[in-house]
Amino acid sequence: MIIFRLLLKNILGRLGDSARIGRKPNKDSNRGSAPEIPYLLREGDACRQAGQIDRARQCYARVVTVEANQPHARYALGLLDGQAGDYAAAAEHLNRLLSAHPDHVEAWNALGNVYKLQRKWDGAITCYRRAVALNPQLASALSNLGTCLRNQGRGHDAIDYLARAAELDPANTEILFNWYLGMMDVGSVEEGEQGLLRVLDREPENAEARFALGCQLLAAGRFNEGWREYEWRNRVESWERRNAEYPYPWWRGEDLAGRRLLVRAEQGLGDQIMFASCLPELFRRDGRFIMECDPRLEPIFARSFPDAAVFPQSRHGKAGWASNEFDADLQVNIGSLPLLLQYGQGAFPSHAGYLRPDPSKVETWRERLAGLDSAMKIGVSWRGGTWNTRQAARSLALRDLAPMLRDVPASFVSVQYGDCAAEIEELKREEGIVLHHWQEAIDDYDETAALIAALDLVISVQTAVVHLGGALGKPVWVMVPSRPEWRYMRTGQRMPWYPSVRLFRQNTPGEWDPVIERIAADLSSLPLPTLPADPT
Repeated sequence: MIIFRLLLKNILGRLGDSARIGRKPNKDSNRGSAPEIPYLLREGDACRQAGQIDRARQCYARVVTVEANQPHARYALGLLDGQAGDYAAAAEHLNRLLSAHPDHVEAWNALGNVYKLQRKWDGAITCYRRAVALNPQLASALSNLGTCLRNQGRGHDAIDYLARAAELDPANTEILFNWYLGMMDVGSVEEGEQGLLRVLDREPENAEARFALGCQLLAAGRFNEGWREYEWRNRVESWERRNAEYPYPWWRGEDLAGRRLLVRAEQGLGDQIMFASCLPELFRRDGRFIMECDPRLEPIFARSFPDAAVFPQSRHGKAGWASNEFDADLQVNIGSLPLLLQYGQGAFPSHAGYLRPDPSKVETWRERLAGLDSAMKIGVSWRGGTWNTRQAARSLALRDLAPMLRDVPASFVSVQYGDCAAEIEELKREEGIVLHHWQEAIDDYDETAALIAALDLVISVQTAVVHLGGALGKPVWVMVPSRPEWRYMRTGQRMPWYPSVRLFRQNTPGEWDPVIERIAADLSSLPLPTLPADPT
């Protein structure tokens, strides 16, 4: 989820929360050093505070050429390189410092942040643990350690550190925000929301917290309030920069007659598919439309929404639609459409699928699937998310599905993205279970859509496959973690935007076996499709 990406945006700027930078150099650290070292340290600090980074770096670099392990200068160089995104250089400075001064608690915390930004979770956790051992009262290290444990799916281990950090530094809204996320992870929803409200009491204009509140309201089905708060995502710094890319005024729901509206892609693949459920209603308005989307979705969206000129989202350089000499009068982010179209409780349109797969590709996959042994053909996906969207909590191992794959009379087909060949081979070798996998159906999203359209059912964790299947109107059964993404709601068996999707919820974090057992039992009670007659 976006929130976790947002949490990282300030790490670089606070690698040295409790640093010694700007303090008077420790006398012991300068004993026997060249006379100019105290001056260089003072000048380096002053230049750094004034934003004269190159000059500050020169001062600190001069210091370490005279005294290689001078802690103030090494630490400052580590921070500067970290802020510049040169993590290898930052780690080298901090490691050299720690080799000579192993009790430098701030350096352990900063090195943990460097590893965290590189997603080297084990290294980050080791550094944070060392910082906490040296100073159990260092709230930033406690919060950082808890956040890393959360990203590994270890919510119950994380919450103790996050709670201690919030108790030690209750005025720090970022630490309080991390604690809120941890409480949500372990299912303490009411306590977590109280923490979020405490953040907003202190900082009512905190865009990240307001955005998080919007997600919680939406998860609870409070759409009228939720969509309004959800708009605060546009006030987050990284989104503000993105929103400023085009000069067009923002559409606020006014009449579109005679005007061209640019519908901008945002967030991930699944989000774009989900918010596309609003497009049929939008396109019934009297206007002209340009639509951006993830390049993988271009052929599907172009086929499904002929009322718009569809172009792939541009990551670099001039947008494709602009290169084709289109121009727009207004623009809107696709995630703002539910608010502007007033999709409150019960207002989401019922549909049998709003995306259209390629008919010829669907027929090709049906013929291919017909060659499998069983009458029922079921797609499976078992990993979802990324390191910053709670992948550990959302995913399970393929071998965990073995009881269902073995006992249900069906042919199972992988619709899992990423490299999963080793897992599929291990399942066959150790369990004797064949999971069919065609890489060409994964590499091309138009082929993925056609394969899903040809299947009888898809069983998946929270991932884009759920959105694709639901938007195609295919039955999808979702294995939902105890703390779901807001799109999967907090309770219930259904998603408002996909009538064909059914949810199987986890009751205890990390415990997938009961979910898989319920799915297997329900699969066994389904009527089997009729196999075609043998032509011989």
